[in-house]
Amino acid sequence: MATLISDTAPWKDLKAHVGEIDKTHLRDLMTDTDRCKSMMFDFDGIFLDYSRQRTTVGTMSKLSKLAEEAHLKQKINSMFNGEHINSTENRSVLHVALRASKDTTINCDGKNVVPDVWQVLDKIREFSDKVRSGSWVGATGKALTNVIAIGIGGSFLGPLFVHTALQTDSEACKSAGGRQLRFLANVDPVDVARNISGLNPETTLVVVVSKTFTTAETMLNARTLREWISSALGPQAVSKHMVAVSTNLKLVEKFGIDPNNAFAFWDWVGGRYSVCSAVGVLPLSLQYGFSVIEKFLKGARSIDQHFHSSPFENNIPVLLGLLSVWNVSFLGYPARAILPYTQALEKLAPHIQQVSMESNGKGVSIDGVRLPFEAGEIDFGEPGTNGQHSFYQLIHQGRVIPCDFIGVMKSQQPVYLKDEVVNNHDELMSNFFAQPDALAYGKTPEQLQSENVTSNLVPHKTFTGNRPSLSLLLPSLDAYRIGQRVISAFILVLCSDFDGIFLDYSRQRTTVGTMSKLSKLAEEAHLKQKINSMFNGEHINSTENRSVLHVALRASKDTTINSDGKNVVPDVWQVLDKIREFSDKVRSGSWVGATGKALTNVIAIGIGGSFLGPLFVHTALQTDSEACKSAGGRQLRFLANVDPVDVARNISGLNPETTLVVVVSKTFTTAETMLNARTLREWISSALGPQAVSKHMVAVSTNLKLVEKFGIDPNNAFAFWDWVGGRYSVCSAVGVLPLSLQYGFSVIEKFLKGARSIDQHFHSSPFENNIPVLLGLLSVWNVSFLGYPARAILPYTQALEKLAPHIQQVSMESNGKGVSIDGVRLPFEAGEIDFGEPGTNGQHSFYQLIHQGRVIPCDFIGVMKSQQPVYLKDEVVNNHDELMSNFFAQPDALAYGKTPEQLQSENVTSNLVPHKTFTGNRPSLSLLLPSLDAYRIGQLLAIYEHRIAVEGFIWGINSFDQWGVELGKSLASQVRKQFHVSRKKGESVEGFNFSTTKLLTRYLEASVDVPSEPTTLLPRI
Repeated sequence: MATLISDTAPWKDLKAHVGEIDKTHLRDLMTDTDRCKSMMFDFDGIFLDYSRQRTTVGTMSKLSKLAEEAHLKQKINSMFNGEHINSTENRSVLHVALRASKDTTINCDGKNVVPDVWQVLDKIREFSDKVRSGSWVGATGKALTNVIAIGIGGSFLGPLFVHTALQTDSEACKSAGGRQLRFLANVDPVDVARNISGLNPETTLVVVVSKTFTTAETMLNARTLREWISSALGPQAVSKHMVAVSTNLKLVEKFGIDPNNAFAFWDWVGGRYSVCSAVGVLPLSLQYGFSVIEKFLKGARSIDQHFHSSPFENNIPVLLGLLSVWNVSFLGYPARAILPYTQALEKLAPHIQQVSMESNGKGVSIDGVRLPFEAGEIDFGEPGTNGQHSFYQLIHQGRVIPCDFIGVMKSQQPVYLKDEVVNNHDELMSNFFAQPDALAYGKTPEQLQSENVTSNLVPHKTFTGNRPSLSLLLPSLDAYRIGQRVISAFILVLCSDFDGIFLDYSRQRTTVGTMSKLSKLAEEAHLKQKINSMFNGEHINSTENRSVLHVALRASKDTTINSDGKNVVPDVWQVLDKIREFSDKVRSGSWVGATGKALTNVIAIGIGGSFLGPLFVHTALQTDSEACKSAGGRQLRFLANVDPVDVARNISGLNPETTLVVVVSKTFTTAETMLNARTLREWISSALGPQAVSKHMVAVSTNLKLVEKFGIDPNNAFAFWDWVGGRYSVCSAVGVLPLSLQYGFSVIEKFLKGARSIDQHFHSSPFENNIPVLLGLLSVWNVSFLGYPARAILPYTQALEKLAPHIQQVSMESNGKGVSIDGVRLPFEAGEIDFGEPGTNGQHSFYQLIHQGRVIPCDFIGVMKSQQPVYLKDEVVNNHDELMSNFFAQPDALAYGKTPEQLQSENVTSNLVPHKTFTGNRPSLSLLLPSLDAYRIGQLLAIYEHRIAVEGFIWGINSFDQWGVELGKSLASQVRKQFHVSRKKGESVEGFNFSTTKLLTRYLEASVDVPSEPTTLLPRI
């Protein structure tokens, strides 16, 4: 039998070393300046600081010996030499050849593949130049200014990441001109509808990406768009409006695409590594021009050379890889948070999620031996500061999750406002520098006592610290740097239904006896009494002394729900009626802007729950027929991140004369929201004059004094209350106002009614038939008893693409706690790591890990009727049935698996049997909705809200406070002050540890061109 790495002396030495590390704390390790210096390194302007990892110099030495034992150098050389290191498929792994220079020799099976690569690249250069210049035109002679790229998995996530990162780069933006690039991945017809919305077939080019030209989802989407083109322009137009990235020229030609317009790639390119092939380079070159994308390839090449030739102690990808092995397999941390402090990298985490979880989500060694240790990470992330208002509660005070902080020294879209303490990018970066220290140092009970924090709150405000992170600081974010970043990231009883919603949890690892025991646990936890206490307005949020009454936000007018002896429902409906009246005025045109034009565009400014919930509902409604019709030609956008790139994206293409801004901040002091609000106030004022603010800006706030001081008429402020937590506020004016402006109050009222129906079900149904209670009990079982740290939320409809990010906040900020509601340290794990993607996109991303790697309980969410049905003549099934066939198949695949005996009966060769074996026994549940209209969206929201409350009630924690977000904000204020005195007075960095001082100094030196007394500068898109 082959020797496993865990059987070697270096592995065992590291296992023993964990005990030594357990005796240390990062706040002590960070005092060792020599250690910190040894854990900082830069290459080509990229600065890596991993001094906040739970490592010593000795740890790194031991990891280096493990790398030697694993023959890491030889394996890297084998990859670059074209050896068949993908042994189960007998293939080379040569994505490095895709960006090699022309004079490089990289052999595969005795042949230099680089000339073939450049033959395709030159063909892309020529073709994209023709299309962009207008010498290649469509069937009617019009220029092709819009591109839809059809692909899934690596044919989608990598190109989308690069496209999103380039959109606000000045050079790329200028080169793109008036062009559009869209990506169609999901077989859900809703995704088709979104992609063709507003496009003209006459000016649209479709790129079909499928190596074999047989990928089921991609080819059904391709046939759908072929029909869209043919029905408008005739069948002969296909050859002018569709091209392919494929190696199957026979099927390409049979489809109707000229084989001369097929762009090749090779078996030695894995899908998740294919962004530098025609898969990514073709659509990106059509959008930005080949010269821009060539710089992206050069950036990737620079890291390839660095990875191949640099000694391990100075090799960024190797260091990052060794640290991940240390965190996962020795310290036992199952997840990694990818936290880029720039909105331009918002699609980095989903791409790395596929690259990492599909690559390393394995349960056997390369020789087919079952691994006796955990491998592979659960990857997730959001751009900061968005993530801070989502799941940072959990990473500060709940589970330990190593974090990758990624910062950029120079913004793609600098914004300066006169008289601000710091500019927008410095505000963003103050958090980048503060958060790692907050995680590392924490805050002790003694520090809190010295600040006179009351004793009952000390346990809740204590931060244990000792939470590892690393910081990666990039000089800028252009095509070259994006290229570098890509590479460095190396039944019957168990079913329930209510109001047409069908829940099947028979594939959970439970018996009838398990459910009985969980029911007894609920009784012991006084679950029924706690639910009643919530509905009765008792102050169950004890650390903030507040009621928790989001259920009142959607209660009917005749309901009585008291808080502090007063029925709050009349107050709720007073605000709802005000929203109805105001939104009707704006939508009808009786409320107009300062120049008399109708306000057809709305930008809602908010962060955390003031953003994620409303965005989820908006995205879900966009393709609902009633909501779509009601929206007409209106636009709704959400501005959350303080990154000026997010400002630039939001105002791009909008006219201040026709734009209404909704500022959402309860206290009107939220730092990120108010800086963004001041920025948009300047955008409106500079175009229309200061007096226009009162006609173009309204507020959702309770601080009328600051609202008026800002320049907004207090009569145009919409209230909400202390008994509404931010992450539970979508049914308040926070969500209802912008959504009613977009879709009309009558549509949003149906959403509220849907949520209300679940509130009533949750409050009154017996637990054995109570969907939120059943889901909550199952989560407690999976997390605290079976030891599964994560949950995958997998909606089989593209309309729910923003469900997982919203639930990520609701769940991880609510239940990411380490102490009970009484302040006692929990002796068990609470809170889940939530992530997800719509199916079938997720299948081509991280399903490798959930099928053969770590066990991750899955929520499958399906819809019986599509929002956007599509039927094609002569297809075996329609598009929605194709989507739903996967919804029904995946839970059984996880539950049953596939045995070695089954594989042997299919004559699978013995060396592949371990790799093709599926152990099964992986839990999931299925939630089937009749449709997805406003009412059902409200139901789905409330199901998850109450499920999360049930978990917290059972665990005995306070699901309604969020002290874990405070320390990072406090430290960021210190960095903000440092930026101010350094920018204005030239003062050096003082008062920080060695590592933070080094990072801050590097950042300030790289951005000396920031003016000390700036005049106003707004985004240039």
